[in-house]
Amino acid sequence: MRILTIIAVFAALLMADPAPGQTADADSTATPRLDLNDSTVNVQLWPPKLRAYGLVWVPNATASERTGLGIGVETVLPYTIKGDEESLTSELGVSIMGTTKGQWRFILNTDFHWNLNRNYAKFRVGYDDLAREFWGIGPETEESDKEVYLPRDFGTFAETTWRLFGRPLALGPRLEYQHHNTTSLEDGGQLETGNVLGTTGGAIIGLGLALDWDRRDSRYQPSEGWYIQSRIMQFVGTNSDGYNFLLASLDWRAYRRIAATHILAGQFYVEGANDGTPFWRLPSLGGDSFARAYPSDRWLDDTLLAVQGEWRWQAMRRWSLVGFAGAGVVDDDLQSLQFKYLRPSVGVGIRYFTEKGDDLVPIRLDFAVGYENWRFSIGITEAF
Repeated sequence: MRILTIIAVFAALLMADPAPGQTADADSTATPRLDLNDSTVNVQLWPPKLRAYGLVWVPNATASERTGLGIGVETVLPYTIKGDEESLTSELGVSIMGTTKGQWRFILNTDFHWNLNRNYAKFRVGYDDLAREFWGIGPETEESDKEVYLPRDFGTFAETTWRLFGRPLALGPRLEYQHHNTTSLEDGGQLETGNVLGTTGGAIIGLGLALDWDRRDSRYQPSEGWYIQSRIMQFVGTNSDGYNFLLASLDWRAYRRIAATHILAGQFYVEGANDGTPFWRLPSLGGDSFARAYPSDRWLDDTLLAVQGEWRWQAMRRWSLVGFAGAGVVDDDLQSLQFKYLRPSVGVGIRYFTEKGDDLVPIRLDFAVGYENWRFSIGITEAF
């Protein structure tokens, strides 16, 4: 069902012309500006787009025995504030999914650049009780180890940073809260036996530092520059669960234009956690970002290392082709990482740009193959 939905969406994108009133002159800006005096709302079903101050959206669907039939939508609103157009594009995003088995996911996230990029703030709140899969912890887990459980997860975070020394380097505090319950465990499974830390659920609160160094020339279509994002967080349990752990991550991305319509992009990512981390907060290999061939949480452990590269070709005005390759590995710590557990991810993708102008918002369709697995994914914006 998910694959058919993806194919239908992109087939419609290919056949459809832009809706009247939604194109822009070649010399106009595509960075939407939040103007509360402009009440124009225009719904375009194919390509799927709702224009309300520049909002774009894509449908989503899933079908499996564990979730039932699910229908959802993902939306993104990029904007700047009038009078502060020199700041980077800000964003408001919403993702909603509901299934026939009464399972739901809702995520609201936003980030905001202002004061000529001197200040930055980010906020997220989400609820998720969609059925998930668990294969175990460590780099050797096999497909046959898979079991299904139902979570009930609520989480939120907020962070803000300030530029240092007049440079694009920014530093500031980050605060997180998460409450997780694990229900409907499989009889005799790894989670049901109680040998995995975190199956009893609980609430955690974390405080730490966020560092960002952004030298990209564009948020949605970077062709030059680099971006470094780092987080370090100390978490403690808020009740008798005894959680007490540290999480740290480093995400380094670089972009280079090698020809008029060709861009190379690369990413290096490392994340680590210490003992005492519940399984639902361990570094995870899998998902729509740097391990696109694998489902979310396919491999979990205390340390994750991943690299990937992309070649992006702007084939037509609204269309781009992408080829990508990467690999990732998990283990107890950096010294224990082994080449034989390196999980590759190789694939191709198509991008459809929802607007013309200087700062385009891509809808992304990727197909990736990897170690004993292949996968389609769809979303808004590039993977990195």
